[in-house]
This record gives sequence, C-alpha cells and structure tokens, in this order.
Amino acid sequence: MKIKTQISFSIILLILGIAISAQYRTTKTNGSRLGAETKKIQDVQVNLIREKENSNRYLQEIDDLQKKIITYQNNSNWSEVLKKELKTARILAGVTDVKGKGLIISIDDSDAKAEGLGEIRQGDLLDIINDLRSSGAQAISINGQRVIVTTEIREAGNFMRINNNKCSSPFIIKAIGDPATMGSSLKMRGGIVDTITNSFFGGLREVKVNIKRDDNIFINKFSGTLDFNLLNRE
Repeated sequence: MKIKTQISFSIILLILGIAISAQYRTTKTNGSRLGAETKKIQDVQVNLIREKENSNRYLQEIDDLQKKIITYQNNSNWSEVLKKELKTARILAGVTDVKGKGLIISIDDSDAKAEGLGEIRQGDLLDIINDLRSSGAQAISINGQRVIVTTEIREAGNFMRINNNKCSSPFIIKAIGDPATMGSSLKMRGGIVDTITNSFFGGLREVKVNIKRDDNIFINKFSGTLDFNLLNRE
C-alpha cells in the first residue's frame, strides 16, 4: 500500500512538472512575442516623431516663403527688395568685400612660449571666432583670410593653416558688427579673453590680447574656391 502511494505521488509530481514546464515555455514564447511587438511599436513611435519634426520644419519653411511672397506682392519695387536680399546673402557668404565699424583684435604668443605654455592654439582662434559670431559679427577675417562657413583653422607645426594658407602669430582678427556688443562678449568675466590671458583663472599661459574699436574696417572677400559638390539636397 505504501509503495502504491509513493508511485501515485511520483506520477502526480511528474505530471505537475510537465504542466509547469509547458506553461513556462508558453510564457517565454509570449514574452518574446510581446518584446518584439513592443519594439515594433517603439520604432513606429520614433518614425512618427521624426516625420512630425520634418513636417513642422517644412511648414515653417512654407510659412517663411509665403511671407516673402506677400512682401514682394505688397512692394511695387520688389526687384529692389530681391537685390537687397542678394547683397546681404553675398556679404554673409563672404564673396564680396565689406566695410564698416567693428573690432580689431590682436593676439600674440606670450613670453612663456619657450616653455610651450603661451603659444596660441587652434582652439583659441576658434573660440574667439565663435564668440564674435554669436554676438552678431557680420564679417570676420584672420590675417587677411576671410572666415566663411567652410573655413578650416588647424595647427600645422609652428604656424596655423587658415583657408589652407600659412598664418603665424601675431594673429590680427577683424570683425565687422556692433563694437559694444562684440567687445562686451569677449571681455566678459570668465570669457574667452579671460581664459587665454589667465586674468580670471590665474594660470601660466598669459597670451597677449589687444582689442580696439575701429569705425572704418575693410575686409576682403574670400579668395579661395567654393566647392559645394558634396552637398546633397534633401
């Protein structure tokens, strides 16, 4: 009797084990399917967000174009408006000579250059250019090289290459724009000038920087070749 009971109990446990195993496999399969379905839903959501962003961008472009059309329609001398916009675009693109008020910034290596501490670095020039742009500079040049959207500034031994031309210190940066706005941005406490002269951080570089206002700055047009063959229109 005891043996029969043990056998029956063993059979029950075996059946129960098989049932639990089958349920686990079903749950695992359902979980995998659920994970795959969730991934699909997330992908669809990402695509929808991306399409919405593109749609909003295109709608904004359409709105801007419609406003321009209305401006031209309401302006009897619309050809002059187009000429003015073309002139502005040429100035910003750097393909024409420009003249106006702004700042002349002189940057020179410090006396600590021999120790490798006071040399002007590529990042110094880039930071100053970005600061000037963000504060409204309409035209910029470095040592006579017009800075445009494709301008490359990189270190090459003891000199810099700007628009693929050799330039060395002192670097003379000319910027046409509002002198007060650009000057305040450059000279702000903890800003780029403080950083490279160390008047704020108390370091050892001490690069020499001189900033002066000039109401009659002349900047040459970009003398290189503009190549946009690698750009693809969306």
